[in-house]
Amino acid sequence: MCHVYIEYNCGPCKDGFYKGYQNDNNNPPLLNDCTYKCRDNCARCSSYNSCSLCKSGLYGTTCDNSCSGGCMSNTCNILTGNCDCSPNFAGVRCDKCKNGKYGHFCDQQCPAGCKGNVCEKDYGYCTDGCAIDTIVGDKCDVCLIGWYGQYCNISCSVGCKNQQCEKSNGECSYGCFDNFIEEQCYQCIPGKYGDTCQRDCPNNCDEKGCLKDSGKCISCRVNFDGEKCDRCRPGFYGSLCSERCPSNCLNGVCDRDTGTCSDGCLNNYSGDRCCINNNKCITCLSDTRCKQCKYGYFNDQCDKQCPRNCLKSCHIESGLCDGCKSNFYGESCNCACASTCKTQTTANGSICQQSNGKCLYGCVDGFHGLQCSEKCSVYCSDTLCEQDNGKCTKGCKMKVKNDHICPLTSDSSSSEQSVNTAAISFGTFFAVSVVVNIIFVVTLILRKYRKRVNDTYKAKGPVYENSGIEMECGNSAHPGSASKHGIEQATKSDPVLKSPDYEDLGIVQVSEHEYGEIRQDTRYH
Repeated sequence: MCHVYIEYNCGPCKDGFYKGYQNDNNNPPLLNDCTYKCRDNCARCSSYNSCSLCKSGLYGTTCDNSCSGGCMSNTCNILTGNCDCSPNFAGVRCDKCKNGKYGHFCDQQCPAGCKGNVCEKDYGYCTDGCAIDTIVGDKCDVCLIGWYGQYCNISCSVGCKNQQCEKSNGECSYGCFDNFIEEQCYQCIPGKYGDTCQRDCPNNCDEKGCLKDSGKCISCRVNFDGEKCDRCRPGFYGSLCSERCPSNCLNGVCDRDTGTCSDGCLNNYSGDRCCINNNKCITCLSDTRCKQCKYGYFNDQCDKQCPRNCLKSCHIESGLCDGCKSNFYGESCNCACASTCKTQTTANGSICQQSNGKCLYGCVDGFHGLQCSEKCSVYCSDTLCEQDNGKCTKGCKMKVKNDHICPLTSDSSSSEQSVNTAAISFGTFFAVSVVVNIIFVVTLILRKYRKRVNDTYKAKGPVYENSGIEMECGNSAHPGSASKHGIEQATKSDPVLKSPDYEDLGIVQVSEHEYGEIRQDTRYH
């Protein structure tokens, strides 16, 4: 052991001790026995103010300086303080944080909004400002009004009151405007859609409503279809899509409003609703009955033919003609216009009215009446008379007592009466002879005519056998009934049998002399 004497000089001192002057004062005593203690921060020293080794975490000649907290093992160069850095630290003295870190231990992340990811070490303030304009604050951790998200790059919902929402999740800070729901006020209440949820969802969306942006229904009410549920499901129609399409529609589809088959009919069905199992229906009254048949057919099944002389078609229920072909008349157009009707070369269509056979352009010379079936008076000049009343058009060539057409007036002279009496006597005798001969001839002709007509009907059958309609001229009842009008006429479909003196009209005119009077009778067969 080295004793503490001035005259002795010990070797190196233990750590924490030095030899020399106390506190480095040049005042004696000078001791070389390592009895002086180093400074408290020195682990080893050569003098009081000259440390050669500092305690952990200190540096400097007197070990008065602290190494940076980032120095590895809390050790740094005794002269400069430089050291090897722990993770997240940087700088020669490891007194700075790596880019993006801050805090005493550089273990905190700089705010995401800091420009360049750079922030002040102690408090994390963004030293170079904020990365985007929608971020504000010392630490760039606050969004401008109307924005949210880590980078404040998501806009708050338009449904947020005051346009303010929470930065972290976008929930509206002051609640939602009307028609908006949920925390972020993005969704509309059921039944509404649009940017501000001001529009109504389509009527036929179910209780789930529709998509906010497009208005498309999430799902539809029963039997409705389409993105906006504005169509019926295939096979249904009607305002509520509750009615089924006709069963014979092709592809099972029909018009939503009318129920008519959109793609046509199956098999041989026809009609706008494919109601009839033939190809003769145009529009349907129901799913099983026709409302309008094709040309030439009638009945609710369009299975009967119209009379052949109908101009266009006939009534769907009765089969009566809507109009007649040229020169035919009657409800079933089974009567031919009288051959004594005048014709017009420039006229189009019939020469008589459909309803009653009235000659439209007058009668041929010598005839008058509705259907020109009566002969003009034999006393008319040129045998011409007016159609409506039979009055002589050019006057009378002779006047006869008690004749309603050419009457003998009471103021005629006696000489005229004598002449007239003689003329009448002669005329009567002549007329009686002529009439007797005419009756005989006409009777023979009529017998032959009837025989020929009977033979014709026997050979050909009924005129409307093809349609099930047998009618006589002038009939106003429904097809199948018959009534006599007094005139028998042939249709265009049968041979028209002509005979002298208009025997086809079946008219016999007889003049008889009774008690000095002339009387006309018209007999109808």
